Amino acid sequence: MRTLHVYTDGGSRNNPGIAASAYVILDEEKHILAKEGMVIGVATNNEAEYSAVLTAFLAIEKRENPSQICLELYSDSQLVVRQLTGAFRLKSQHLLPYISRIKELERKYAAVTYHLISREKNKDADALVNKALDDRGKSSF
Repeated sequence: MRTLHVYTDGGSRNNPGIAASAYVILDEEKHILAKEGMVIGVATNNEAEYSAVLTAFLAIEKRENPSQICLELYSDSQLVVRQLTGAFRLKSQHLLPYISRIKELERKYAAVTYHLISREKNKDADALVNKALDDRGKSSF
């Protein structure tokens, strides 16, 4: 069994507006295995946060056998963490496709645990979100 630590973040400028999501995947020794920040188009902050979680799950699945992974996922989004742990109920139906897909992917893993962290502890993922949004203005997207 292997434990991976994943930090996710998402953000939208003008909410809704141009949005980006990001993840950083670390191994047990906290070495970076993968990281990515990407513009996802026009979305809300919450959609961007969920997109980051979903994209991280899919990135791990490409590299690892999920059934051998204990996943520790960290986010500074109270909504995402509380909804995925069942502490908050879903009020915005447009988020249901994200939650449904994440829950489907969760079942492939040995274990998945969600942790709410402060923004200060999520600086790497946050920096990737902002870089993706800043770089978007420099491209022909």
